[in-house]
Amino acid sequence: MLGKLRDTPRQVHILIIIFLILTFISLSRSSLAQPQVTITLSEAGIAKVEYLVPTEGNLSVTIQLLGTPDPTLGLTVVDEKGLPLAFDTDQTGRYLTVATLNSSQVYVSYYTQDLTSKSGIFWIISVNSPYPLKVVLPVNATPVDMNILPTKIYSIGRNLAIEYPAGSLQLKYVILYQPATSPPPQGTQPPASPTKQETGTSKGLYEVLWPLLPYLVVLAAIFVALAVFLALRGKRKSELVELGEEDLAILDALRKAGGAMFQGELQKAVNLPPTTLWRRVKKLAELGYVKIEKKAGRNYVELLE
Repeated sequence: MLGKLRDTPRQVHILIIIFLILTFISLSRSSLAQPQVTITLSEAGIAKVEYLVPTEGNLSVTIQLLGTPDPTLGLTVVDEKGLPLAFDTDQTGRYLTVATLNSSQVYVSYYTQDLTSKSGIFWIISVNSPYPLKVVLPVNATPVDMNILPTKIYSIGRNLAIEYPAGSLQLKYVILYQPATSPPPQGTQPPASPTKQETGTSKGLYEVLWPLLPYLVVLAAIFVALAVFLALRGKRKSELVELGEEDLAILDALRKAGGAMFQGELQKAVNLPPTTLWRRVKKLAELGYVKIEKKAGRNYVELLE
């Protein structure tokens, strides 16, 4: 009986030490910083996924992969100096464990086609991420619907970047191709008797506006994204997208045709029944997107910029 009483304090001490060790391990794991995850989308729907993970002195780090890496394009795992690191994936291929050695950061990069799909003219990215995300859209891409309120919207060059908190994201966007604008022909002679003031003004406007064209396109995309942001904040999802898929197809066809075409030509381009097409065109005219004129007894639809 006395022996059991003497052993009791020793057992209590051992339990206390084990508890402190487990607590320290738990706190160490919880203090590990979240990876910075960026998904860059191409016009073809291929996603480049990049992770920047601080190691914070850990011997290894484990991250959850978003989508399956394309084996033909490879998987890059390096430290902050660009030196390769040893890594391994689990049996499911969903988790990547990297031996950090003496590195302070781990960079992981791969390409995947699992995150995007296309429906008509719309692209959709669907991803369930345990980490905060930065999504970089292709050039001339405009978001039309999203199920998560973004935390930040800005531009990177000519691309629109949107940041989201962790969670299940579904983002729908459309790529609006701009009509090609030809520069003035080279070697053309000026008018017979232009004044110096007229010649200088014409040349100056072209030189100023032409380099600014890409920035104006990005600025327009940012304004559209901000409109989506405000609509989501007000929880008016039914009013988030003013135009439907048929409306956007009509506008896209007009842009590709240079801004105007006859109704019969437009019908062939979008493949809609005549009654449906006329109803959508009238709606677009009422909203101020297009105007309808009569030319030689035929309806002529012109895009309003």
